[in-house]
Amino acid sequence: MNGTFSRYFCCQVTFQYGDAYQYNQQYGCAGALIAPNAILTAARCKNLGCFPIFKVYVTDPFGNDGIPGVWNFDVESVHVHPEYRSGEAYADLAIVKLTQSVDLRTFQPLCLDTPAHGEVRPGTRAQAAGWNVQGDSWFNIRYAMANTTISIRGAEECSSALLSHNKIRRAHPNGLLQSQMCAGGLGEPSYAGEYGVPLSLHTHTLRSAVHERDFPMARVLGVASSLSYCTARTPDGSLLPDLFTSAASSLAWIESVVWPDE
Repeated sequence: MNGTFSRYFCCQVTFQYGDAYQYNQQYGCAGALIAPNAILTAARCKNLGCFPIFKVYVTDPFGNDGIPGVWNFDVESVHVHPEYRSGEAYADLAIVKLTQSVDLRTFQPLCLDTPAHGEVRPGTRAQAAGWNVQGDSWFNIRYAMANTTISIRGAEECSSALLSHNKIRRAHPNGLLQSQMCAGGLGEPSYAGEYGVPLSLHTHTLRSAVHERDFPMARVLGVASSLSYCTARTPDGSLLPDLFTSAASSLAWIESVVWPDE
């Protein structure tokens, strides 16, 4: 089952597409739980082929006695960013609203990055965790859950590396915008995993007296864009950075969907 989890995340999130008929069911994409009833993901994750999202699975990786617990939720609605256009990489965000809220005694939604946090400086190490293609050759390639630490790249470095690739350049007719960021690659590991996986920064640690363990908390910088799963390389053989859509750049839209009455 595809999804996302790291030591900085509250839970693993994945989407089931299709319907109750088992031969129509497919699993894919990931997301970040940002409110008790809302998941932030990539716009492309609204559908998988011709199938819409049917259910959202949220997994508590700690569970009881180390055994993960899995909850599934019905989908109330899916909201794609109004500025997103198919074939382009801009505003590549969507919000999946659930018909009921998660239990806050089990799951702690992630905080969103905001302009008040200030600019994330190039070189900052962030976490991208989720299903990922691993291996250094086609002979030992595998699909595994990974927790990848990657460096945030500067705007000029992102543009120089990514826009040299034909497919990525076609999806950016106006070049890379401030609402986009990239990380990893260029001599580092590249995440190259599921669309919608959050890129996060550790902020603080909460101690739970009930669970008698620490819960490291993080803020979501952005989610993996629909162009992130691309194993193209630079002329010297380095992997390209992964592309993420900034959460802070679309904060007003996110708040209008998730908290419309506040």
